[in-house]
Amino acid sequence: MKLLDVVKKYLNVLVKHFVAIWGVISVLILLVFLLHGYYDEYHKTIFVVDINGSGDYSSISKAVTEVKSKKSEKDITLIVMPGEYEENVDLRENTNINIVFLNKEDTKLIDRSDTSVVSTLILSGQNDIRNANIVASHKNRVESPFPNSYALHYDYPGEGTTLFENCTFESDQNSAVGIGMHENQTVIFKNCDFYSNSEYDGGTFYCHNSAESGVKNQKIILIDCRIVAEKGFALRIDDANMGSGDGLGNEMEIEFINCSFISRTLGENCYRITQPALGEATLSGNIKLSPESQGNNLEILNAK
Repeated sequence: MKLLDVVKKYLNVLVKHFVAIWGVISVLILLVFLLHGYYDEYHKTIFVVDINGSGDYSSISKAVTEVKSKKSEKDITLIVMPGEYEENVDLRENTNINIVFLNKEDTKLIDRSDTSVVSTLILSGQNDIRNANIVASHKNRVESPFPNSYALHYDYPGEGTTLFENCTFESDQNSAVGIGMHENQTVIFKNCDFYSNSEYDGGTFYCHNSAESGVKNQKIILIDCRIVAEKGFALRIDDANMGSGDGLGNEMEIEFINCSFISRTLGENCYRITQPALGEATLSGNIKLSPESQGNNLEILNAK
């Protein structure tokens, strides 16, 4: 056999093996890309919500439901693009989902439903909500249940700290915010606005402790917030343990720093403390005023 023929023979063998090897390599590369996409889909931590359809989801509640179904142990952030989102968002048991609205001037989460038991935003436990404009409005209805939903309802078990920063809460039929605390919960509001135009006088900002005795570590903090009632009280605080529990007491503290409370109809008497204070450092029943409280327009909310 001539040398040239031998070379051609071995070249043909090499080409055949190269084609086979390259085929295997190509399949492996394709698998890597597919698996990478699968990993990104199930392990990404930031999702975009855009009502105009340019994000991962067009609905906040749908994003919450689907993200929850992935059962990720990582913190998940939903970035909400501008638009009006007419829906109810339930974050109970979703302690690792945070929502950041791009801006509250052009973005609104609003409920116009006809039910009193569903508020615009419901949550408990541990979440961060930023730049939100949350509204409960039944203005378009001739008749509406009484009282109706809050813009924010926080009254469910779930340990952790929830932060609201640079948010606006508004209700046309009830308190802008209704809070019922549970053990090992802290709720913080920073630079937030609250507004109520309701005939039902529950107070624009309404909060109470747990009705159960012996519950510990319940804390609410408001920093640089503005609370306005078009009608009635701007603030209402109840000791639920005294009001509807056995009255044996539990531990809750509220801290107010540089907050203003205004009622268009009641002037300076714009707060309602339902149960009498049981001590110098308490506001309502056993609910204590934090010694750090200061700079508020209502003297009762400034620590002595």
